[in-house]
Amino acid sequence: MVEEIQNPERFNIPHFSKQLKRIEEPGLSRFYEFPGNPEKIIRKQAAKDSVEASTKYYSQLRDMFYRMRDNFGIKVPQMEMVLGEDEKGQQGIFMAVDKIHGKNLHQFSAFTPELARKLDQFYADFIDATLDAYKNKLPIWGDLNNSQLMFGKRQGENEDNIYISDVGSMMIDADYKFINPLEMGAEVNYKTFFQARLSDYFIRDWEARCVPAFRFEKSRKKLTELRKFMKTKKPAQK
Repeated sequence: MVEEIQNPERFNIPHFSKQLKRIEEPGLSRFYEFPGNPEKIIRKQAAKDSVEASTKYYSQLRDMFYRMRDNFGIKVPQMEMVLGEDEKGQQGIFMAVDKIHGKNLHQFSAFTPELARKLDQFYADFIDATLDAYKNKLPIWGDLNNSQLMFGKRQGENEDNIYISDVGSMMIDADYKFINPLEMGAEVNYKTFFQARLSDYFIRDWEARCVPAFRFEKSRKKLTELRKFMKTKKPAQK
């Protein structure tokens, strides 16, 4: 049985049980083909303890990404989700998303001027989106890294852009808590996770990959604003 979660953009998704085919392309082998539409791919996410818990979590996850898209111009694939079973009879969330034609950032040996310029704008927008979410105690995307970002385009688009490609990844909400065994039992929570955004790690890593040299001025300006906010404003108490 398939339980619809949300369906504002109908993809005509069939019953998923025992009829999906794995994609036979490098880097996409963990995804499934979308029957009848090669410009969509299907990814399976772990279901939560109940239909209600799965519905709540993945609806909030999509709302988080769409808020980043609609309010801050961050590019993410269209997402459609249903609850169903895979070929082994295991329950999960099946997420149909746009196929992005391009490469993950970690696959580039060097960043071109166009990629660098658009990545600088992306990260500046991402800092804005993260700060806005934190101020309003809304979920924050928790899995930013080079393997989760693509430089590419959807079918019908004329130019490459930075896309968040892994829209099934980690979401940090105001109730999140995790005891990190690698850090002497230190607790990671909503506030400490947000504070980790104060680092310029990604900026330095990306600047080092640019040929010719490029300085992420927009991102650095936003990071400075973020640090000033943390010095002058009382952070969320979670």
